[in-house]
Amino acid sequence: MRAFAAFVCGLAVAAGCRARWDGVLTSLSDPDPRQRAEAVRRVGQTGNPEELSSLILRVDDPAPEVRGAIAQALGGLDNRQSSDALAALVTDESESVQLEAAAALVRHRDSRAHHYLLLAYQQDGPLVRARIAQLLKASGGSPAEAVSAEADALYTKDSEELAGSGPERLIAAERLGSSGRPEAIGRLTSYLGAESRSLAVAAARGLGASGAPEARGPLEAMLNEDDPGLRLAGAEALGELGDPQAALALSRAIQQNDLVSRAALRSLVRLKSPSSAGDLLCAVVMGSDPALSRQAATAIKGRGASCSVEKLKARLFRGGDVSGVLAGIAVLWSKAEPGAGELGGEMERAHLSAALGSLLRNGSPQVRPLAARAIGALGLASLAGDLERARKEAGLEVQRARERWIKSTGDTPSLFSPDPPAAVALWAETTLAMLELSAPEASAAASASQLLMAHDPAATVRVAAAEAIPWCPADKQWELLEPLLDDSDPAVREAARAVLPQIDLKTGAAGPWLLAELKQTTSLADGVPLVEALGHLGGLPGLEQTLVEALEQPDTAPAAARELAVVEGPVARAAILSHLRQPFALALPELLDAVAGRPSQADHDAAEACRALLFHSRPEVRAAAVRALKAIEGANAAAEVQPLAVDYDVRVRRAVASP
Repeated sequence: MRAFAAFVCGLAVAAGCRARWDGVLTSLSDPDPRQRAEAVRRVGQTGNPEELSSLILRVDDPAPEVRGAIAQALGGLDNRQSSDALAALVTDESESVQLEAAAALVRHRDSRAHHYLLLAYQQDGPLVRARIAQLLKASGGSPAEAVSAEADALYTKDSEELAGSGPERLIAAERLGSSGRPEAIGRLTSYLGAESRSLAVAAARGLGASGAPEARGPLEAMLNEDDPGLRLAGAEALGELGDPQAALALSRAIQQNDLVSRAALRSLVRLKSPSSAGDLLCAVVMGSDPALSRQAATAIKGRGASCSVEKLKARLFRGGDVSGVLAGIAVLWSKAEPGAGELGGEMERAHLSAALGSLLRNGSPQVRPLAARAIGALGLASLAGDLERARKEAGLEVQRARERWIKSTGDTPSLFSPDPPAAVALWAETTLAMLELSAPEASAAASASQLLMAHDPAATVRVAAAEAIPWCPADKQWELLEPLLDDSDPAVREAARAVLPQIDLKTGAAGPWLLAELKQTTSLADGVPLVEALGHLGGLPGLEQTLVEALEQPDTAPAAARELAVVEGPVARAAILSHLRQPFALALPELLDAVAGRPSQADHDAAEACRALLFHSRPEVRAAAVRALKAIEGANAAAEVQPLAVDYDVRVRRAVASP
């Protein structure tokens, strides 16, 4: 009787279990995705191969949470069909599904599963790539497998596309060059003579990105092309290449103030190591083009170098067009920054005074203003009288021209008044020079007209007014600068913003104005100087939050990243860490470089954020993450970054190999 009762009870339990299982299977088709996902998890818990196989037919479920549950369940079914299904899920449109599928594939011993995992590393986003690298390491493998497989796949893809005829070959040329592979250099060199100008330019960019010494010769040859577009591409690529041996060729390409010369000068400035670069830049300073001379002189000061006073003096006495050397002298010895060297004894100063005084009095209309600026920069107070006479002469000419305008039109002088350009320039530059001299007999007269200059109808005068502000009394600087920052002329605004880092903005209304202005600025040209000026105002209420907001804007994000690292406050630190944890955040390379630049302030959280970006989909982020982690952890980071020693991009490999 008891045995019969037990049998009946067993039948009842089995019937109940079957009913519950039927309910699970029914729930797989429930309209509610939460119910379907729960049913999938119940199937996964059984471990029954037959039931698990039935989930393969459901991988196209419209709900991500269901597809994620299916991926997780299929991890327990190690066969070819399951691996194939997971291959589709690991490239799913949903990142959460991708993560589940990657974790499931690692559990499979099937070789196809491993292949699919390596393919997914190449196709998925930053978060999934990082997870795949972690899974490979945790399962006894190495992330280097995925990195190497991606490098080989990209090389094959780029080679095939370069040999094709579609527009994608332009991107392929640049990316192939960035691989730095020796076999790529020869291929790209052959395309420098391509009939397609755009393809030749792309090949030049690729060679520039390669970092290969053998790319220098072909790129230097481009500087002799008849097509200015090809010469420009060659000049820019040589700067990217960074080979110090290219300095001479670049200096020879600097002929006149055109796009090619400016690009060649920028590239020459980028070459860090050759001692000859300083001499070549000085040769540009002694040329005839003021704009190029100023740029070269600025670069020389940035290197903490100087030009030979003897050579500059000889160039002045040689005659001819001395516009360039005068403009260069004004930059080299400007008091706004440290000087470029001592002028020597009294006799040398007397010789320079004689030459510059003669140019101020008797030079051409284009040379006299430049001579005035050079006199002020060199501090030749003995010429203050000449400056004052020239200033009065020019001012009188401008005044008479404006009086004639008023008499003939009845209107006051405006932006459209027919001012005599040479007289306006001379009046502005002599006033600026007198301020820079700081000679008592000169500064009184100059200071009296400074406020008038800031509101003058001529933009040339207002530019000079902005440039003169660092030499005005500190308590007057903001009063003079504020209207110029909102000037209607872009050249005046640019000059005013360039002055911001040179003056004391920590007191008064300057700081709050900068904070408010940055929030309203939409222009890249206006916004970046404001961000850079704010970086000098540590302790200003609201500063950190304003820089954090600038970090969210594409135009200002890189500059904001650099300045946040300088501020060092808790809000800034939290913002940097927060952005580093977002794989699609703006300015990730700049933020990582900011961390690398201040490793003593970094901590465990910063190191973890860097680790998470080591396998990012963008090579510039990977390279910066390697630099940052090595800066924080030193030799302890070697094992973690070593898998990237086989990266496709040469920048990443160099970051790993650097000490």
